[in-house]
Amino acid sequence: RRDVGVPVRAAAAAGLVNLVGDAALVPSAGVVGAALATTFAQVASCALVVRAAALKRYVGGAARDALRRVRSLFALGLPVLVTLLNKCAVLAALSAATSVAAASRGAFHEIAAHQILLGVYFVFAPVGDALSQTVQTFVPRALDDDDDANGRPRLGKAARAVVDGALRASLALG
Repeated sequence: RRDVGVPVRAAAAAGLVNLVGDAALVPSAGVVGAALATTFAQVASCALVVRAAALKRYVGGAARDALRRVRSLFALGLPVLVTLLNKCAVLAALSAATSVAAASRGAFHEIAAHQILLGVYFVFAPVGDALSQTVQTFVPRALDDDDDANGRPRLGKAARAVVDGALRASLALG
């Protein structure tokens, strides 16, 4: 449906809610006020996107069919979902422990730095995770230079190009 206006308006509204919330809550509540303002901004953004989807009937009459498709996708993706949820749980626990330790020392600049690094991580994590899974799938066969039973190379040219590009990217990025 390619409606880019809704996410842009939702992001702008979230930024405005966050700005107003920070101005109102940070002087009295400090870091907790900033966290609350960010939470309110994310809830407002989500509400705007859901409202727009409902008004444009993206979630209207075809909801049952969509629900059926989501159920089948969930059944297929359950192992991946459990893995990702476990990664998120471990990361959240480590973040909480780090924040509590830094807050107990009064090192709020360390908490801010942690938040920035966490944000950068979440920007690059989807690409890195996909790259990691791709490499884990293709590299063992790429390292095996033998041909298959029919005398063909185990990897085609396209798969070999993906592996080579992934290896170059991992070497370049460290």
